Amino acid sequence: MESDREAILSAYNSVRADQLALCDALESVADSLPSSIDRQTCLQLARAIKPLMARAHDIEEKQLFPEIRRQSQFHVSSDTVLEAFLQDHASDLYYSDEVSEALMALGRGQPSPSLEATGYLLRGFFDGLRRHIAYEGRLVALLRQPDRAN
Repeated sequence: MESDREAILSAYNSVRADQLALCDALESVADSLPSSIDRQTCLQLARAIKPLMARAHDIEEKQLFPEIRRQSQFHVSSDTVLEAFLQDHASDLYYSDEVSEALMALGRGQPSPSLEATGYLLRGFFDGLRRHIAYEGRLVALLRQPDRAN
């Protein structure tokens, strides 16, 4: 059981690191607007964002969240907390589509609707994702503790 938990935490930490790297890359693009757009980077990010978010949600929903539900040391209803994360995931998927489309447009030299709006969109996405990861990290820290029921 402990090795399963460690494997889950390892997978989660890996995808979390990839998401944080994505946030940093998106922030760099947002900071480059309007004058120093790296179109190739925009195209690469546009192609990477949705598969990364899908992988992250898959790990969380199929591995991490079930493990959290199994733990007895949680004093708050894990179902309530995890339902909020699931709602975030749905919002993130929608938002990642918007971000991907905006990055693709930047990469093709067709910013739409405007560079200012694109910067706002990117910042909203990576700020929200960083908040989600930070909050989730507090919950995951509880998994690192030994199971008191065993």
